[in-house]
Formats: sequence, structure tokens, C-alpha cells
Amino acid sequence: MKCPNCQCEITENYVFCKNCGAELKGTNKSVVELNNINYKRRNSHSWLIVGIIVFLLMATFIGTIIYFIKYDEDHPKQTYENKQTKDIREKQETKQVKFKGYLFNIPSKMETNLADDKLFIHGENNEWVGIVMMKEMKYETILSAKNEIKDYIAKQNIVENYNLTNTITEENEYNGKKFLITKGVMSGAYYLDISYSKADESNIYAISLTKNDGTELSEAERASFYTVISSSKKGA
Repeated sequence: MKCPNCQCEITENYVFCKNCGAELKGTNKSVVELNNINYKRRNSHSWLIVGIIVFLLMATFIGTIIYFIKYDEDHPKQTYENKQTKDIREKQETKQVKFKGYLFNIPSKMETNLADDKLFIHGENNEWVGIVMMKEMKYETILSAKNEIKDYIAKQNIVENYNLTNTITEENEYNGKKFLITKGVMSGAYYLDISYSKADESNIYAISLTKNDGTELSEAERASFYTVISSSKKGA
């Protein structure tokens, strides 16, 4: 392109001649149009970016809603039950058995029967059986009766054919209730626990516990049984 005033070669987009300074008429319009085109391009690019951002935000929002809906379906909400509701639920899962004026809360999976002034409690799947009797309390505490109880068991050795060679007598506590337990008593081929626990100021529970297959009792099985005994309360 040439300047119409001095005929100097100039760039097409110039508004004024670089040689003589004359205004290049007709070019100004092209420059403005070019600027308008560039502005429109920039403006369209901005709207495109805004549109992409809005789309991503909406997609994230919708995806979050779908995720939580799916999560709720796969993970049912856990509710924290109050004490009253918990007591009702636990009561529904147990049954009350009355023995010698006392109420025992027995898990529904355990079977019970009464015979010869004894309460028989059978573990789940009849894996073990506990026998509860009521005797007069002659001692200030269960622990103070330890030696006399051992003597009593030893005397029973003649009648019941007990073997006390590897027994251990100790005090254990289940749910706040104390038990004096002699573990490892042998009666024939069976291992026994022979235990005593205070029922009230005048009476004690005399208890025997054994596995029906003759194997030794586990601590979990002991806890399952003695926890039931510790639930006992004087009936109305």
C-alpha cells in the first residue's frame, strides 16, 4: 500500500503515513472494523468460558445430588436410640423367667426349664448348660466363703465324683455382680464351673456350668451365662 500524499510504501493497517504524517483516509474504517472483529471474538470467547464454567458447576451439583441419593440407598441411616427405646428393644429380645421369687432376663436364643428346684439355662445351640439353685447365705461376703466353699466342694467329691486337682477359685465380676468361681472341676469327662453369687442379704445362687461336649468353657461362654445371672432382680 502507498501513501496517497508522498507515495511512500506503508503497512496496510497504518492510520497515518510514517513518512509524511498524512492521514490515510479509508484505512481508519478498516482498522475500526478489525478492532470490532477482535472485540467480538474476545467477547465470544468470554461467553464460551462462562458457559463452560456454568456447565461444570451444574454437572457437579447434579452429580453430588445423585451421589447422596445413591449413598442413602446403599447405607440406610443409623439412628441413635434413646435409653427408653433401647430398653424396650432389649426387652423384646429377651424373655423373663421367674425362679425362687427372682426375675431373670434370658436372651431369646437361650432355652430354660425348671426341675427339682433348679433353673436350667441352655446356651445358644445347646452348647452349654448352667444350673442355678438357691441356698441360704451364711457369709458376710461371697469372698469370705471361699475356703468353706472349697471344703464343701471337696466333700461333694465323694458323692459327685469331682476331681479338684487342677481347679482355680477366684472372684470375678460380670455387669457389676460378683461371682466366686471354681474353674476346672472335673466330673467324669466333663469340665465344670462351680460358682456362688449373692442373691440378696439372705440367699446365694449355687451354680454349676458345663459344656455339653465335655470341652473346657471359654471366657466368652462364661460371660454369656454369668451376665444372665447378673440380670436377676427380686420379682414383684
